Amino acid sequence: MERRGGDDNGNRLNSRRRKTSKTNGVGSSSDPLADVDDDDVHVSGGGFVIEGWKLTISFDQAVRLCGLLATIDQWTKIYVLNTMMCFVPQNQHDSLTIIEYCIPYLQSENCSIALNALKVIVYLGNYVEHLVDRLPVLPSRISGSVSTLMGKSPEVQFLVMRNIILLLLNKSAFLTLDVRMFFCQYDDPIYIKDTKLEIIFLLANEQNIDVVLKELEEYAMEIDVPMVCKSIRAIGNLSIKLESTSEKCVAVLKNLLSNSISYIVQEIAVIVKDIFRKFPNRFNFLIPPLIKNIDLIEEPESKTSIIWVLGEYSNLIDHHVELLETMFENIQDDTLEVKVTLLTAIMKVYVDQPDNKQVQELVIDMLKYTTEQSDDPDLRERGYFYWRLITASSNITLASQNIALTDIIRAHVPPIRSDADTLPQDILEELELNIGTLASIYLRPVKQVFRFAKLKQLPWSPCLMTREQRSVVTQSGDRSLRSRSSSSINNGVNDGSLVSVGNHLRNVSLQDQQSADRGHVPGRSTSTVSSSYLLGPKNNGNVGVANADTVARRQPSVNY
Repeated sequence: MERRGGDDNGNRLNSRRRKTSKTNGVGSSSDPLADVDDDDVHVSGGGFVIEGWKLTISFDQAVRLCGLLATIDQWTKIYVLNTMMCFVPQNQHDSLTIIEYCIPYLQSENCSIALNALKVIVYLGNYVEHLVDRLPVLPSRISGSVSTLMGKSPEVQFLVMRNIILLLLNKSAFLTLDVRMFFCQYDDPIYIKDTKLEIIFLLANEQNIDVVLKELEEYAMEIDVPMVCKSIRAIGNLSIKLESTSEKCVAVLKNLLSNSISYIVQEIAVIVKDIFRKFPNRFNFLIPPLIKNIDLIEEPESKTSIIWVLGEYSNLIDHHVELLETMFENIQDDTLEVKVTLLTAIMKVYVDQPDNKQVQELVIDMLKYTTEQSDDPDLRERGYFYWRLITASSNITLASQNIALTDIIRAHVPPIRSDADTLPQDILEELELNIGTLASIYLRPVKQVFRFAKLKQLPWSPCLMTREQRSVVTQSGDRSLRSRSSSSINNGVNDGSLVSVGNHLRNVSLQDQQSADRGHVPGRSTSTVSSSYLLGPKNNGNVGVANADTVARRQPSVNY
């Protein structure tokens, strides 16, 4: 785009604009651009872009435009409200004035007008400290607008609810919503049900947890399997998010587990692992019913979780060695994540029961499989890591063995964070500037969805609040590390058992040892190994063999 101020076409267009204003009788009192000097105007495609290709309007011009909202048609209202996004307030009083002009249009029957008014209010709210205290009526007005828009078509409901999620993540003080408003109806489309579940999760608190759990338990008993799985995941994540309600949430999960339905058992197995990590040794009563229904577990994710439970709580499970042997027999059909988790679980049991001959044989068989038969580099390296650890430990003192085995195999797991349902502050602010548009639906950076979209940021102003002031998200849940107590780690490692297993493992042939040193498996080309590494690991547990328990330590996801 070029500057056309001295061009004949530009002069004629500017002259025509001045004549049109005079002909229509619109003077400086109604034309927000009437006071703009023509030398500051650049012309491109019939549009006017001011001050270095960016449209900006002053407070007086913004007030004039707001005064026209009552007399113009609906399409023009949308354009005027969008133009308000070009107004940068210089003090809090200016922001409050424009917000008060926009509040009545939250009740508009036109959903586009209502959402654009909401966008302007949220945008200008970043320039006013304690906006809700200064305008106590604002939350009820916004919530009333949401209630009206939820009576529209499913497509409009979906757009509105996605923007509600955005506000709940960063501007929750602007909303006073009743969670019952978002309970699912039998005839709701699946995308509406999924979005309502997300909002229910975000709105849940200590006051409404009983109503929420009752509703989610009903969803978990429906015939729609995806809906059942997401409901169970939501219940489990609520126990992590709201620690004071964890016992109620776990009681619901235990009740569901008693039904012995395959997909229910598998989904509970997945979320129970995260609950055990968040509350060690607190809800061990869930282990017997889980083990009772272990035959119903078939999916890789649920199988990974139940294997982790077998390794972590082997002292509470009868016949745990037989269960691990059964899973080892079917290891050929399992995914890489299941194989690595099974290897780690077997090593945990070995550390706890070094004198058990059955466990020793299982360890040897597992390590032979991972180093001689597996063609996956991550699993093979993990096997060699444990192999070298055991053989080296057979030659050192008992105290050193305890450090080498328990601190690596029984390492402390990282903390479970309950703030995983938030987005970075800069992304939230960018999405707030796109409320009511397609970009706000995905809850992702706009550039990831629309490559050629221009980055939107809050313009600086003397009254712009700091990032800490703009963020009103309250992190629920304890973010401190809940370390496993020392009593859960069995330090009674026997030196003789280590020597026995270590000597047996040394009987591997020299050729295989040399292949292990080169990172090469007989019968497998080096190029295959390289291409596998170029493709990248399939999960975080395959990165860094020293962190032996990483596979079973993923952060819980709120995408239930």
